[in-house]
Amino acid sequence: MSPKTNAPLSHSVFAKTTKRLSVFWLLLLIILPLVIAAIYTTLGVFRDHNTLALERRGAIAYLAASMAKENLEKIIDVGVSLSTRVQFQKLVESGKWNEAIKLMESVPKDFPYIQQATLFDPQGIIRAATPLTPELSAIMGKDFSYRDYYKGVSKNWEPYVAEAIKPAVPLGYNLIPVATPIKSQQGAVLGILLLNIKLDAIAAWSKKIDVGPTGFVYIVDQRGHLIAHPTLLPTEDIVDFSSVPAVQKTLKGERGVEVLFNPIENEERVTAYEPVPQYGWGVAVVEPARTAFAERNKEAGRVAILWVLIIFAVGLFTYRLLQDRAVISDQRDRERLLLESIGDGVIAIDRTWNIISWNKSATVLSGWSREEALGRPLREVVRFVRESDKKENIVFIEEVMLYGEQRSMENHTLLIRKDGAEIRIGDSAAPVFSASGKVAGAIIIFRDVSKEREAQKIREEILSETIHDLRAPATAIKSAAALYGDPEELARDPEALKEGVEVIKEANARMLDLINTLLAKARGDAGILERERVSLSSVISGIVKESGPEAARKNVKITYLPSEKPPYVLANIGRLKEIFSNLIDNAVKYNNNGGTITIAHQTESDLIKTTIRDTGIGVSAEDLSKLFTPYFRASTREKIQGTGLGLFTVKKFVEEAGGSIAVDSTTGKGATFTVSLPLAQN
Repeated sequence: MSPKTNAPLSHSVFAKTTKRLSVFWLLLLIILPLVIAAIYTTLGVFRDHNTLALERRGAIAYLAASMAKENLEKIIDVGVSLSTRVQFQKLVESGKWNEAIKLMESVPKDFPYIQQATLFDPQGIIRAATPLTPELSAIMGKDFSYRDYYKGVSKNWEPYVAEAIKPAVPLGYNLIPVATPIKSQQGAVLGILLLNIKLDAIAAWSKKIDVGPTGFVYIVDQRGHLIAHPTLLPTEDIVDFSSVPAVQKTLKGERGVEVLFNPIENEERVTAYEPVPQYGWGVAVVEPARTAFAERNKEAGRVAILWVLIIFAVGLFTYRLLQDRAVISDQRDRERLLLESIGDGVIAIDRTWNIISWNKSATVLSGWSREEALGRPLREVVRFVRESDKKENIVFIEEVMLYGEQRSMENHTLLIRKDGAEIRIGDSAAPVFSASGKVAGAIIIFRDVSKEREAQKIREEILSETIHDLRAPATAIKSAAALYGDPEELARDPEALKEGVEVIKEANARMLDLINTLLAKARGDAGILERERVSLSSVISGIVKESGPEAARKNVKITYLPSEKPPYVLANIGRLKEIFSNLIDNAVKYNNNGGTITIAHQTESDLIKTTIRDTGIGVSAEDLSKLFTPYFRASTREKIQGTGLGLFTVKKFVEEAGGSIAVDSTTGKGATFTVSLPLAQN
């Protein structure tokens, strides 16, 4: 048997990879629903707590707006209550403003959030104030009808909460005026009672709302001016917040909760905004997202961790279970892998000759697939016949089943493929025993021996041809030796002595040539090669020098044109000499008297091309394609002795060195052989 060493390795790697992938996909199939459930549940918890957090901030904003509305209504109620006192109305109606204001002197004390009470006539001219300061005295009688509080209250002569203002006289703080019309019993407008509320009082309202340690509430008036904020100082100018998106929506009467990015603080903030009904104000509750959603993140994290633990536990248990199953599967696959890795065809049959196992090589050799063969009788699928008479040859299998001993096929056995083609095969069969020791079947092993038979045939032909070719020089030597054994004959023909010596020399050279060729081939077949960095110029120069006497005898001129830079190749020096000795000797041998041989080099990329051009008898076009086959001799060269192995050997040696050889020739015009070899690295 001849196992394919690379196939099992690659198949093993592939099988292991496939199994790992199978385990992975099966594990994924089990884990994936859990992962989906984990994601769905975690997102559900995240979403619910997110909604809860947003709704909570929205509720706080609503509470803050309701509280602001309630406090404003209280202030308005105070204003209405004060303005409807009968005595107060009479004094105002009679124009006794100073006496009327005295009735209001206790208001700032009774209502601490009211900073000041001021009286205006219906035209908006200030008439009296309490408490009265020198600065206020200086502006008595001035017209303030341009102020928002006058425009608001005079529009329908209803109580009006005005926008935040900076007082006309410097007080060191800003105010929110609340204007109430003073009417007679008959409904005629007598004047305006203005109650000024400090912004500190409104800020105190917002501080009563618990938004957590990092949250805060701010309030804007109907113009978007900031009237309550943790960082707002009473002495500051009016701060305009009308460009803030949440404020803009609030002033339009919209409510909502949004997560917005604050570029100043470089963080996301949850902002809930709510309008204050009837008064046009807006309330916003702001809290950093990290604290607003802390509970959400905490709960979602808990659920996620719980799911991770569940998935890990299930995954680990499943993986261990799959690993245990994989071990059992590996044992079966290892046996199948070994069977598939064998380069020979392997068939197993049971006691009834039905096929129970069939490897890949059996498919390649027979043409029958595993699916087609399994379960069928052996003789329906596999036909072993004798090469001589084409009769069935299964005696070796029958003997295995009968005697329980290994048997080999007969020589010259053929396998008839599914397509009818015939393959020369060889090998054996062995019994398979049951647990009780009885023969339960057989394993038949077979391989294609066509190449071996062909190689054997070539070796036999080479040996036969060589022995035949050795007879000629041996006979010549024998004849010359017989001549030297007859002194009388030598005396009659002195030239025969000289001719006999030449005959012996030529015959000896011929025999050595044949022996060297056979030896070189044998060494190559055995793989005995040593490679080294060799100067190609030195090798060819030496061969040209050795060929000089023979070339001179035929009056052939050899011209060698070495490269300026000597080329080096990585090769076996003996093989290299064989290559160029054969080619140069042939160029001399098959040249015309007075002919020429030109040897030159040409470098192309990483190759060195050596051309050997002669002016000899050449090769016909029909013979060129057969020139490198064993025992072939061109029709133009049959008159000159040779084995027909020289160029075959040359081509083999060139290809072993990683190169190639080509020939170009025309009958009567010589031949050009080009040998291309890879250059050696420096």
